Amino acid sequence: MPPKLRKAADQAAPASDSATEDVPDENTQDPGNAAILSAISSLRSEIRSIKSDIGEIIDSKIEKLAVSIRGELTAFQQEASSALSVVKITVDEHASKLASLETNASTSSDTVAKLEQDVGRLKQAVEQLTDKCMDLEGRSRRQNIRVLHIKEGPSPG
Repeated sequence: MPPKLRKAADQAAPASDSATEDVPDENTQDPGNAAILSAISSLRSEIRSIKSDIGEIIDSKIEKLAVSIRGELTAFQQEASSALSVVKITVDEHASKLASLETNASTSSDTVAKLEQDVGRLKQAVEQLTDKCMDLEGRSRRQNIRVLHIKEGPSPG
């Protein structure tokens, strides 16, 4: 048997763990075995060819899918980018409004604090003026008091 066919036959035979089978010499082979080995060899070449064809088909389909997915991803990125830019604009507007509100709240807080101080000062002034008014009213009433059994007029002396 030619070495190529012998190698093909060795590969086609199932491997066993105990020992490998001896391949008979070319002289002891019958023509039926040669035909079987030849058929196995041709089947192997056909299987390799089919395997190669299947691999090429799979590769081309994978490439088509990859191109399609890349296109879809690019479209998605563009859509997401435009949506994110709208969201960013909205966030920026809200940030500027919040900054304005913070400034106004700070100004209002300062104004309220100043007004509270003014109210406290005015409250103190009202209390002082009320006390003075009461004192003046009391003094004016004292002059209207008449003490009985004592003569009015210049004092003796």
